[in-house]
Amino acid sequence: MVAQRTIIPGSYGPRTAVFATIYGVAKTGKSVDLGKCVAGGKILTPAPGNLDGLWGAAGTRAEEIYCPTFTAARDIIRKLPKKKNGTGILGLDDASVMAERGRSAAEKTANDGLAVFKQAASELAQLREAAMESGYTIISVFHPMEPGIAFKKKGDSSPVKSYVGGPAVASKPMMPVWAAISYFLLRAVPDSSVSSPLWPVRYRVDPMELNQWLTGDRSSVCAQSNPPNIREIIRRAVEVGHKLGIPSRPIGLEWLDDAAEFVATYRAQGANIVSCAQALGQSANAGTDPRHLRWALQDGCARFELRNSASSWDYLFKNQQAAP
Repeated sequence: MVAQRTIIPGSYGPRTAVFATIYGVAKTGKSVDLGKCVAGGKILTPAPGNLDGLWGAAGTRAEEIYCPTFTAARDIIRKLPKKKNGTGILGLDDASVMAERGRSAAEKTANDGLAVFKQAASELAQLREAAMESGYTIISVFHPMEPGIAFKKKGDSSPVKSYVGGPAVASKPMMPVWAAISYFLLRAVPDSSVSSPLWPVRYRVDPMELNQWLTGDRSSVCAQSNPPNIREIIRRAVEVGHKLGIPSRPIGLEWLDDAAEFVATYRAQGANIVSCAQALGQSANAGTDPRHLRWALQDGCARFELRNSASSWDYLFKNQQAAP
């Protein structure tokens, strides 16, 4: 397939770095999605080397940098070369481990729970500011913290409090703080109705579940159930006019965007996924890595779905005649 430049209408001008969060139970493909989105960039991780399986599945890799806490992430970001128009991309995986290690360190010096919370909130604010000032989009992957109830302690006259579920940021009071700074807050949920070659997981963004799970999307491009593809979600937000930075493709794989557009267009014409896969394979250059073709197929299917999801009002205006 010959690489061409895909231009998104209205995508010129200053871009804003994105702070996005994906959380869910283990083995739902969060890290794989993150890895593809930041491939060619950097992943800050408390366990370098643990992502080798991810890179094997993707057929590419990102630079892994040891990072035990959010404070360490802030310091690393401040030392990185500044990026223009939000084009820098960083992943945090596993952010839950970073949060827990940060809390453990704070508990050794703080006097009480409130002091621990204030220190954690300050570290988070500094991390976000460092990313915005440096022009880096940050995508964080967390395990979930389940909804629950805080029972009264002995001698405590305060009422029982219930907590919604969300990303495991080491303490329940920190969840709404993290949610507030996340442009996208997506919950990964297994879905057995999805079959190969697509991944059997969906990203939930459902206001009707806010009494149970924190989710959100400031761009309003997400439906209640979405394809597990954070890069395509960001890209769709740019398509509809949001000034966000789309993560760059890895060097040598820039053609993936045109291949994904080929699939999305073919799907829009009524082709099923198998037909799209066959057409994509036939149009590809000889020797193209099958892992990259599958990557393009998944991106194209996600692009098609996001353009035609229930969150988009575009379908209301299709095939409408102009008023006389």
